[in-house]
Amino acid sequence: MSSDDVSELSSKEDSNGNLPTPKKSKGHKRRASYSSTPSKLKLTCEHCKKAIKNDRLEANGLHYHPDHFLCTGCQKGMNDYYVYEDKAFCKKCYQDKTCDRCAHCNKPITDEKLIAMGKTWHSKHFCCFICQKPFGQETPFCEKDGKAYCEKDFHEAFVPKCAKCNEAILDGSCISAIGKKWHPEHFCCTICNKPIDVGSPVHVIGGKAYCEKDRIAGGEGEDQIVASSSNFSQRMKRSLSFTKSHNKVNRDRSTSSPLGRIRGNAAMKPKNKDKLKNKEDKTKRTSILAKDSNSSPTLLQRIGVRGRKEDESDEDSSDEDEWLNFWDNSHEFARPKWPDAIEPEGRAPLICEAPGYHRELGGEISEEYDMDDFPMPTTTLWYKEYLHDLTGIEHYLVYDDPNRPTIITMEGKKRKKDKKKSELTFRVIIRTVRGDERILLKCNSDSKNTRMKALRTAYPQLADAKMIEVKEPGEGENRNSLAEVLVTYEHKMFSNCYKMGILYCKQNQKEENDMYNNTTGSTEFEEFLNIMGKRVVLKGFDKFRGGLNVTDDLTGSHSVYTEYFGFEVMFHVSTFIPFTADDQQQVERKRHLGNDVILILFKDSTSTQIFDPSSITSQYNHVFCVVQPENNDYRVAFTCKQGVHPSEPGLPRPALFQKDDKFKNWLLSKLISAEVAAMQAQQFSIPLRRTRRQLLAEIVEKFMPT
Repeated sequence: MSSDDVSELSSKEDSNGNLPTPKKSKGHKRRASYSSTPSKLKLTCEHCKKAIKNDRLEANGLHYHPDHFLCTGCQKGMNDYYVYEDKAFCKKCYQDKTCDRCAHCNKPITDEKLIAMGKTWHSKHFCCFICQKPFGQETPFCEKDGKAYCEKDFHEAFVPKCAKCNEAILDGSCISAIGKKWHPEHFCCTICNKPIDVGSPVHVIGGKAYCEKDRIAGGEGEDQIVASSSNFSQRMKRSLSFTKSHNKVNRDRSTSSPLGRIRGNAAMKPKNKDKLKNKEDKTKRTSILAKDSNSSPTLLQRIGVRGRKEDESDEDSSDEDEWLNFWDNSHEFARPKWPDAIEPEGRAPLICEAPGYHRELGGEISEEYDMDDFPMPTTTLWYKEYLHDLTGIEHYLVYDDPNRPTIITMEGKKRKKDKKKSELTFRVIIRTVRGDERILLKCNSDSKNTRMKALRTAYPQLADAKMIEVKEPGEGENRNSLAEVLVTYEHKMFSNCYKMGILYCKQNQKEENDMYNNTTGSTEFEEFLNIMGKRVVLKGFDKFRGGLNVTDDLTGSHSVYTEYFGFEVMFHVSTFIPFTADDQQQVERKRHLGNDVILILFKDSTSTQIFDPSSITSQYNHVFCVVQPENNDYRVAFTCKQGVHPSEPGLPRPALFQKDDKFKNWLLSKLISAEVAAMQAQQFSIPLRRTRRQLLAEIVEKFMPT
């Protein structure tokens, strides 16, 4: 560098005496000079140590043969070079040696450098994680889980809001009670309006809080909780540091069943799917979810098909036998046995054998599946869709045993006569603590005595039962009748919403705590999420939220959601739920994924660990689906706890699927069916029967004739 260059740079020193780096490192750039060698001048090539007789190249005070002046790093020829520690380098190698790399793009920073969160960045690449706006010089930012946020988005996404004043709680502490968060001074007794201290008993009556003294004035109430405090510490605001120096040495670093049905679902063929689609305006598709009175919703049965209603035209009468075949659901109450798992050939299984679990690795239920034609779950409200609006419907109550209340709905009108056998077919729904059982009665006559005799024969549990008929009110009378109550009962018991967990597993991760502590997923994981659904912003989300917070983003700002033939599925993605740095067990994440019946474990393609389901400690997870990329396909395996029945569609052999929407539809059908089957496990079936018993008993007692 010439003395003029040094003088020019010296005039640009800042107040601290630092020299700015000229753009693109031009101040360090030098060029080798070419010339011929005089015959009398004896020069030696610095590279090969041989005499230079003809043309020579001079660089960095040394002489070279023209093709022997090479970069010290990459050993490639060069004309322009840069000197570092008295050695010549090409531009790329020089930047590798002397320049910091941007944490975002991993490219050398040759101009303005930004230092934040212990990393260096291009100034345009250090942005708010949510709004993606770059931070300006000395702009404060908030850090969480290794990501930077502007103050506005950080407060919106992570800082809890007080249930009373709706202002952010920024002082580091808050009261948690009644499922909400409060400023300590705003959580007060409804009557005396005095703050309720942490640790004090809180009596919740009608959703309002009362202190110990005023609880009697509030009325009767069963819920008694203790207000608890939680220290929500906003990550300290930090300021950015900009510097012009790019020299690395001097940089300043800061810190169903095998019968072809899904527990009541017909194994739908394409022609049937087309018929259903053509009747979209005549019938509805709804899914069925039973709610456990003690905790979160649980499943009862979700499967069904849409059929011809009584008032449809006779042109569809040719399909009548097909729809009647769908009515009988006795297979729903069967208990199919698990076949032995078939190990994949030439490779290790995705799931190891574990006591108390059944595995499905591929080929156990079905050898293969046509991805355009597989059993898919469809649902209906059977009573409302088929019997509620018909005339001549009869209702019977059975209350011989208070532990087994039963409500029977029978079709009294002649359905169809079999010309060959001269039989009449009647549809019947028998509501018991086990579930809603649908049977078809075939009688020679439509008289009531004949039908009752056929019912006792077809359903032996009613052989000696005393069945009391409930007369429906006439037209224009009070419609708060048993028929209307049964419609309400059906709606209470059923829903079309599912929540499922997705847990990301890296290479060499065996324990669930290691998996729950992953803060980000790989590119393969992101691709899988994009296939399974769309990313939605939780704040203000107005569809099925699966227990996630949609008001103040306490459970994350985004999630993955999808709709599938009338079903709504919200996925609890482990890496999307906020990470707690000082919590090894990640209780907040387990609070959601650990309470899902279905848990999908996604393994990176490089992972060689075999999943052991016994490593998951949740008592609620009953079905585990392991998905791993393999070239351009997904390899899939399932394992279920004892008590969960096999479900359709089965895994083909080999269990490989292309990465497309057909795989998504197949997997959703399998997952939904598996969750239905899981409801037969003891943990779910016992509270479910208790709930049904209570609801049925209330209806029977209300409508039993005096």
